[in-house]
Amino acid sequence: MTQQAWKPDGGGNVLRLNPALDRKALAEAFARDGFVQIENLFPDDVANAMEAVLANRTPWRTIFTDNNGQVRKYRPHEMAALPVQQSQQLQQGIFRKAREGFAFLYHYYPMIETLQTGEDAGHPLHQMVQFLNMSEWLDFGREIIGCDTVNRSDAQATLYAPGDFLTRHDDSYGDVVDRRAAFVIGFTREWKSDWGGQLVFYDGDAVIERAFQPRFNVVTFFKVPRWHAVTYVAPFAGAGRYSITGWLDHGRVDVPG
Repeated sequence: MTQQAWKPDGGGNVLRLNPALDRKALAEAFARDGFVQIENLFPDDVANAMEAVLANRTPWRTIFTDNNGQVRKYRPHEMAALPVQQSQQLQQGIFRKAREGFAFLYHYYPMIETLQTGEDAGHPLHQMVQFLNMSEWLDFGREIIGCDTVNRSDAQATLYAPGDFLTRHDDSYGDVVDRRAAFVIGFTREWKSDWGGQLVFYDGDAVIERAFQPRFNVVTFFKVPRWHAVTYVAPFAGAGRYSITGWLDHGRVDVPG
């Protein structure tokens, strides 16, 4: 794919990584710990532009597991049209499922799907998902996680608003794709720890090993499978938790150029 100018606000920001990153040291940290958190991933102009896109220009949808464990997706107008009683029943089912085991509720934008179908043509997030499948990002990811067979990034934009969460899971996905590592690129400023929304890692006994607070222009890579969660965002949280989340895969490349 050819590098493109990214123009979320009419400017000429070019999607690119921070050239000053110490890749050797970062790769050593990942090899040692099975994860690494990298600050200042993008130059300031790119990070600031992405923050503005996520906060102001993204048509968020809601995704959750219902009481039967089925994944349900709603666009904003569909959620708004739900009768109050049905909406309350759905929320009760979401929480009931979360008490039992794996469940989630958050907001997302399917960057790959909308790029492929032509929906929201020209949206800046389409250029971001293309960038995540270009050699600059893939070579970077291969170097950091120490896996030269990675040939694809799967990704979506996510917003954890007050009341959103993702319970403990390990990112296993059967035999459909071969996920080598997950990544979370954070675009959240001035987050308070008691608002929740932490990326939490667990050991095999479900004991917390490490927790990362939402931050700005920071990417966390971690091996798959690995038990982790995003903790419940408190109703009194004063902001949303914005990120690009995804996986470095070894599989079929199907992102349009």
